[in-house]
Amino acid sequence: MIFLFVFLRSLPIYAENSYLVSKNVLWDGTRYEFYLTEKDLQQVPGWTKDKLCPPLEPRTALEKAEQFLAEVIGEKTWTKGRKVTWSLVSIRLHPFLPPSDYWIYQIEFYAIPPEYIGPVQTFTVVVLMNGMIPHPKISRKDGNTSQE
Repeated sequence: MIFLFVFLRSLPIYAENSYLVSKNVLWDGTRYEFYLTEKDLQQVPGWTKDKLCPPLEPRTALEKAEQFLAEVIGEKTWTKGRKVTWSLVSIRLHPFLPPSDYWIYQIEFYAIPPEYIGPVQTFTVVVLMNGMIPHPKISRKDGNTSQE
């Protein structure tokens, strides 16, 4: 727990009071960085010790993450025009800035190229306890940056 606290406190800051909680780089060089702000946290229910289950069920978090991949990543293709198929790797539940009651889901997916010739592509989506997914900062290989 102490390690996680130190790790999160040392995360890069993108804007005032925001923390990088996930960074993904796709095979085409596009980077997706998810930042969590204090404003985001104010809208999220905490998961207190007196509650048995988190405010957002894992299945609902998974559905939100799958929907996000479909909308934001969209119809990306590998070389030779083959479509990307994402599969679930894991659903992790992490405390955010302990000892607070804020928790986040990190839902990891993978895609294996059709002609497997390299490492597996992974993508981690952050889902908050209110079902919200922080809008990623997207940096493209050509240097263009956008906030989705």
